[in-house]
Amino acid sequence: MTFPQPAGYYSLPLSESAESLITSLDYKQTFNLLYDVVFCESAEVIGTRFYAMSLSLVKWFEDEIDALSPANKIALIRWLSDRLAFLHNVPVQEVTK
Repeated sequence: MTFPQPAGYYSLPLSESAESLITSLDYKQTFNLLYDVVFCESAEVIGTRFYAMSLSLVKWFEDEIDALSPANKIALIRWLSDRLAFLHNVPVQEVTK
């Protein structure tokens, strides 16, 4: 795989606008988001980091990320990891094995 799959590939229930905002993130923003999803307990913490970037992204996190099932949170982490590898030019299959 030479490109990251869309969120739907991981069965993530993301709105089109949320997926579009996430796919527009650069490497550092994607890394920070992945870190926050893995280590932060509350969407408010994540939303605060991204407040200046996009009010839409903050609203999405406040409304949806806490509601994700554990399986969907794992899928989100996997998707963000694959995107991070893509942005850093690492073959995705090496990261997800």
